[in-house]
Amino acid sequence: MFRGKSRILAYALLAFLAGFTAFAAQDKPKNLALSDSLALLKKPTITDVHHHLYGMPPPEMDLVGTNFGATRGTKNVRLDGTLVTSYIHWANTGVTFTPPFALVYWDHVYQFAIVSGSNVLSNVFSKKIPWDFDGMAPREGPVGTEVEITVYRLPASPSGLVLKIGTFDFPVTSWSAGPGVWGKIKAKVPPGVPLGEQDVYLQKAGEVASEKYRFKVILPLLDLPPKVIRK
Repeated sequence: MFRGKSRILAYALLAFLAGFTAFAAQDKPKNLALSDSLALLKKPTITDVHHHLYGMPPPEMDLVGTNFGATRGTKNVRLDGTLVTSYIHWANTGVTFTPPFALVYWDHVYQFAIVSGSNVLSNVFSKKIPWDFDGMAPREGPVGTEVEITVYRLPASPSGLVLKIGTFDFPVTSWSAGPGVWGKIKAKVPPGVPLGEQDVYLQKAGEVASEKYRFKVILPLLDLPPKVIRK
């Protein structure tokens, strides 16, 4: 009798151990999934790249995103296959740096990533860099006004670039790549452009290929005849 009870207890213990092992095996992937989710939340994520020119070269670039880390540590920004070496600011949601080489504007898609040694820590973010304007004068005027726009590293010829004012072509009267890194475009405000503020920008293959400036189209000044004073 006691032998039968012992056998029943042994079977019960074996069943319990088998159930516990199965439960543990099922629970393990859940723990891994949780840790994977936490790792994913902490992964550096690049959401955008901005290009700035503050009057004097070299240009600055901002990497925008999340989980970059409060300090740089062993991390670097990689631009295509080249590591950035000059950093201006590093914060958890943004990194400011100067590019490690002269950029090709608009006609090249750059790949940005945060790396540590040979390890890629972030997503790889792709973006074209638009042409950077550095001034426009005047900023308002009637139809027929000649406007001069300063462009950083303007190419020697338009090569498919079209200057626009609003949705209208902005007829170019002069296109000069230099001297130095500052190019100049001169253009006249065409008839038909509506009154008010209009975006001025470069377009290529139907895409906006530069930053935008605002030009205000106004009515021309009327020359009134002199008043006749009767005595």
